[in-house]
Amino acid sequence: MKTSLSKQPKMATWRCAFPKHRPSGRVPIFLLLAVLVAFSGVFFALPGLEIRTVGAEDYAAPKEGLFVKKYPREELLKLLAEPGGWFSSQEGLIDYLKHAGLITSKEGNGVKKEWNILDLRDFTFHNKGRFEFVRYSKDGKSLFVSYMYPTKNADNKDYAPNVFNRNVLVQWDTSTGRLAVLWMSEKNPARAVTMSEDETTAIYHLDLYRRERLKDGSFSLNILKNQLYSYDLTKDDGGPRRIVEFKNGKGTGPSGLGWHTVPYRTLDNIALSPDAKYIVFSAGSVRTPKEGYHIIVDVGSGKPIKGFPIAYGTKGDSGQPNAAAMVFSPDGKNIARRAPIEAGEYSVKTKTEVIEVGSWKVIRQLQTTDDWISFGLSGITFSPDGKYLYAEGPDFSCDIVSIAAGKTFCRLPNISFGKVVNIFSPDSRFFLKFSSLDYVLSFLDERNCFWLSREKYPLPLADVQKTALSPDGRHIALAGLMMGENSLQIINHKAPTDNQIDVFRRAERALELYRSGLKKEGTAMAKEAVAAYPSELLEVGYNDKLTKAGMPLFLLGELYRRTFGQESRHKYLPLGMEWENRKGALTVTKIYDNMPLQKAGMAVGDIIARIGGEKSATIKDATRIILSLPPDQSLIELEIIRNGRPVNINVKREQTTRKAHDLLMEFAQTALEAQQPAIAMESVNMMKGWIRDNRISTNRDMDEHRLIIEASALAMMGKEEDAFALLIRHNGFHKFRIEVIISRHPTAYRELLRDRRKLAAAMMVEERFLPPPPKNTPTPQPYPDLAGKIIQPLTAPPVIGTVRPSETLKPAAVPAPAPGGAAATTQLPARPVPRGTVLD
Repeated sequence: MKTSLSKQPKMATWRCAFPKHRPSGRVPIFLLLAVLVAFSGVFFALPGLEIRTVGAEDYAAPKEGLFVKKYPREELLKLLAEPGGWFSSQEGLIDYLKHAGLITSKEGNGVKKEWNILDLRDFTFHNKGRFEFVRYSKDGKSLFVSYMYPTKNADNKDYAPNVFNRNVLVQWDTSTGRLAVLWMSEKNPARAVTMSEDETTAIYHLDLYRRERLKDGSFSLNILKNQLYSYDLTKDDGGPRRIVEFKNGKGTGPSGLGWHTVPYRTLDNIALSPDAKYIVFSAGSVRTPKEGYHIIVDVGSGKPIKGFPIAYGTKGDSGQPNAAAMVFSPDGKNIARRAPIEAGEYSVKTKTEVIEVGSWKVIRQLQTTDDWISFGLSGITFSPDGKYLYAEGPDFSCDIVSIAAGKTFCRLPNISFGKVVNIFSPDSRFFLKFSSLDYVLSFLDERNCFWLSREKYPLPLADVQKTALSPDGRHIALAGLMMGENSLQIINHKAPTDNQIDVFRRAERALELYRSGLKKEGTAMAKEAVAAYPSELLEVGYNDKLTKAGMPLFLLGELYRRTFGQESRHKYLPLGMEWENRKGALTVTKIYDNMPLQKAGMAVGDIIARIGGEKSATIKDATRIILSLPPDQSLIELEIIRNGRPVNINVKREQTTRKAHDLLMEFAQTALEAQQPAIAMESVNMMKGWIRDNRISTNRDMDEHRLIIEASALAMMGKEEDAFALLIRHNGFHKFRIEVIISRHPTAYRELLRDRRKLAAAMMVEERFLPPPPKNTPTPQPYPDLAGKIIQPLTAPPVIGTVRPSETLKPAAVPAPAPGGAAATTQLPARPVPRGTVLD
């Protein structure tokens, strides 16, 4: 007799075998049914088994075991030339490689499809997948990438990644960008989570779930087992070996410890010791949601040898690291442990300690910012030389801990938005923080650590999942969500020279001297640093450090002025549109007024097929092509599809200096408030090129900047009420995102002006801020104002009235009601024309 738990094909079944018996007479059918029901009740009550009747459908777990097949590039090419015949029809090689984003097709002779293996720069896969790890080989010649990809229609709302996703481990040749070797996981979602130091062994993690459809039509995932496998990457068959297993009712570790007798929600933060003898990971209990363990497993025997209890948040999902992690030191003698000791719903309070390998005793408590941190933050990593440890803290900040001292000697705040990924450089001199838009490079020395640079990515990422730095430090591999798809980009990286590092070190030293009482020496040293690398210091927040240290405010003005002078020479070439990937096509969704694409005749709904003769099927393709164009190439040929017909258009790019314009307007306003018209005039003169090139187009940002300068002039003339009303009426503070503050606190604008005037007035202390007079006085030439109108130049600096001290704002008087009518409406002032300013 067979009793099936599922009506679906290929589902596991339970078989109940009865001993053969030949009854002497007929047995009533109802008696047989009664016996069967009674026996089935006993059978299903056995310990360790839980069978639920949940509805019309019940989905069994994927096939148990590790099924990984190795495909060198040559073998893949042969199989792609004649696909089919060696995989089942449901799980073909072509389907796997397509979903993994590793192959593309083209028509051969108009009939037969030819499959090509994609290079590293072109491969992408669905956003329902995720990267497991990215790692350079020790010689830097290979890049290993492990990731999970969907095998079915992942856009369906009932798609279960834990059941249907599959894993590939790819070895890319870094010199050519071509796929060298592929290890494909078949039949279940086992995934490669880490590798041995010698790159010969991969560790695979498999969670086995039963996916069930409930009576209300929703799905439920029930964990059955957790398994870890080792796989030999040097062999064709790999020789997979199961290391450890956790399942219901049975454990492979010593009895009486409790943490080994049930499956866990999942195994997180899996790490392999340098000698490949031990595996460590964190795991959350299924039976008690607030409890979990750090577990150490002996690879040779497959037995868990030590477990440390940790706290788990009640709302943690499977797959979240829950702020718990264990990592091995580079020499393999110690383990650093970030241990949650108290849990809330979505956050945990942690401690950090060092454990000795072998004795498994805690030998040191590390003083870090062990505060309540949210799920998803688990990062702790040793530097390659073993001297430092970084531990993530609240708000994506991180502590750099000295192992010798046992305490934090440097805390790096997060200066970007969103989740970050942190790594050390191979020589342990630098620390890199990666966010969605850019990465910050910090320098570590024995006394302190400080920011050196902040670099933007060629292609912005929506989410950074994994990163790797090449052994020579020249390339960074970034893996994550890019324009709606999981992708990987390689960016060039150049470490600062010792001379550049010395300038930043002196900038930090200047702050120390000033705080210690040596104000003159600290100020002089800060001036030297600002003069050497102004924009670089501003990018990494040196302006905030100057303010917090209480250093003279004129240093801020010097920092800004020199930065603006540098930025005025930087240019970029915008096209003026927004686009989306719609049904496999790059579709234009918005065109900006007076921008190159509008002038060329582009329309919303057009499909961009080619840019400069190169195919642009995705946003990633188009962005890469545009960014790779030479800066001096002003004409771009586009092939678009409009109403199903191809159309060729030529787009003329226009150079702008948007950032320089924004910064210079800020500087001009500060100079205006400081009653330094010569400085303001210098800023306006530096903007002439930008204004002249763009005077025809209406630019909202430019109007807002002009509006704010006008409001500042009003306030300086004592008309603070009018200035406030002007900004509120025209939404002039939209760019600075403080309109909410002003609406809630009516005096906020006056406070802002007071602070800006204080900074501006401090600029007068240093004569270096006043531009030197020219040797030969040039003849003033007409130039356009901010609205594009050609005006005559000033022959002498304008005289600005004395700034009246701020007074408490009084409510405006309400006019008396008109005879026989309602009260008169208070009229806001019209846009004024400032008198006696550099903009006259």
